[in-house]
Amino acid sequence: MKKNVVEVVIDGKLYYLGGEEPEEFMHQIASYLNAKIRDLKASEHYLKLPPDMQSFHLALSVADEYMCMKNTLEKSREDMDQQDSEMYRMKNELVELQIKNESLEKQLNEYRERIRMLEEESVAKKER
Repeated sequence: MKKNVVEVVIDGKLYYLGGEEPEEFMHQIASYLNAKIRDLKASEHYLKLPPDMQSFHLALSVADEYMCMKNTLEKSREDMDQQDSEMYRMKNELVELQIKNESLEKQLNEYRERIRMLEEESVAKKER
């Protein structure tokens, strides 16, 4: 796959990002980091930290958000798996009920036919 190199500005500094991802994706990453840095810079505490600690706080913030999203995704997958299992169970139950219904309809038709035959016999006996 073709390697893309993109020029981006992160926190006022020029960087070159390279990778197989589309250029738009790498611009999204830069935009995301700029937004996180902007949010952190809104805190006086952050601004008083030395640059290495600011970088550490940025990394913690990104890691925290990543872990929250990862946990949410895992929970969503578990919920989906559970819903898939429930749907499979319900489909099986539906098939069983359809089979039972067909059997009962067949039995009902047999009883109707038997009643019809008994009524015909009864009418025939009365006519004799």
